[in-house]
Amino acid sequence: MRKTLLVCLLGLVLISGVGCANAATGRAFNAVSPEANQAVIYVYRPNPTYVGSAVVLNITVDNEKIGGLKNGGYLFKVVPPGKHAVACKTETTAEVPVEAAAGKSYYIEAAVEMGLFVGRPKLTMVPEETGKLAILSTKLSE
Repeated sequence: MRKTLLVCLLGLVLISGVGCANAATGRAFNAVSPEANQAVIYVYRPNPTYVGSAVVLNITVDNEKIGGLKNGGYLFKVVPPGKHAVACKTETTAEVPVEAAAGKSYYIEAAVEMGLFVGRPKLTMVPEETGKLAILSTKLSE
């Protein structure tokens, strides 16, 4: 019984260490003001959780990698107006289309769900008011 408890506690310590190792450590969120003829797309993972915490999501905008999104982090990309695709892939692919308008900001919440071999990405476009509040708790993923 004591041996089982010790193994469980050791497992919890190791799991919590993995979650911290992949947490975003950059500067606190700082909004970008797009120029009049541009828009900005933010992708963020709020409130670090242990589910999928070891997974770093490689975020692309229009097939161009903008960075690895860590737990509790955010990334951004300034884009021209028009159609864009925000995506990430592990064992499955998640993609969100964005019809960007000049001078606007768009917020996409990223999450990692349980997968067969590795966590599965989930991307959700959220209303601007929701995104502005949720992204405040994140740091730049570096």
